Amino acid sequence: MACPISLMSSKRHSFITTDCHEPSTSNALSCPTIDKELAHRLSEHPTLSFAHSQWIWTPEIVDGKAPPGSRAFRKNFIAPDRREPAFATIAFGADDAATLWVNGEPVATEIGWGHARSFCVLLLPHLNVFAVNATNNGNVNNAAGFLFTAIITYMDGTMSSLVSDTTWRGQSNVPGGFHGLSYDDSSWMPVKSTGEYATDAIAIAGRDDLSFAPARWIWTGELNDGRAPPGARAFRLTVNLPPKHTLASATILVTADDYYSFYVNGRFVGSGIQYMAAQRFEVDDI
Repeated sequence: MACPISLMSSKRHSFITTDCHEPSTSNALSCPTIDKELAHRLSEHPTLSFAHSQWIWTPEIVDGKAPPGSRAFRKNFIAPDRREPAFATIAFGADDAATLWVNGEPVATEIGWGHARSFCVLLLPHLNVFAVNATNNGNVNNAAGFLFTAIITYMDGTMSSLVSDTTWRGQSNVPGGFHGLSYDDSSWMPVKSTGEYATDAIAIAGRDDLSFAPARWIWTGELNDGRAPPGARAFRLTVNLPPKHTLASATILVTADDYYSFYVNGRFVGSGIQYMAAQRFEVDDI
């Protein structure tokens, strides 16, 4: 689920991974609750790719560099051929950070371009608005960019792509309420593209083998320089799904130094010993 790939330059690399706080987007049934008839009409699963995405920023960017600060971006999407959108499977990243809203509802914040998660969002029947607050950190002009890709799935089971390109609009300040569905962005300027995404093969969230690449070793606060007293410790993670999201199953990769027993919702899942051999679990009926 994680594989390094080139972006704008040799110094930029990216991973697309599944976030444990969001439902997996490996297939439509893992997205928000969807009409069962639509699930049967789908001929394939949404497959994300940055291959046709472009790094974009406000027109002030020159040679890939822009002043530090936050910028606002919007994309108004109207479905073609009178098709009715059902949901969007989305991944995005930024140099240095970005928060995404869809139809005025917050989706997520991504920090950097090193790891991109995937998200599934219900869409409206007609107009849908994708809005972003992207921030370029630093004290002087430096590399800046926002990258976006989405697969739009329609109620008839067909799909189309939506990417970051010069059809987006940008604003050099961030107006209040700019992410709202009814906000008027007609005075905003078209964004500037600073380069297409590389066409390298991409590891897509939920479609590829699990990886520990974005994970971090954790322990209780008594840990000091990677060492801790012997004995058992308890750890818990509560996952709160966004409104209208459902979770049916989970694919989990676990290891520990030295032993562990793993539970999901009070149900014993499995155990393992010796961190060099991780265990993979498929948990259904969550």
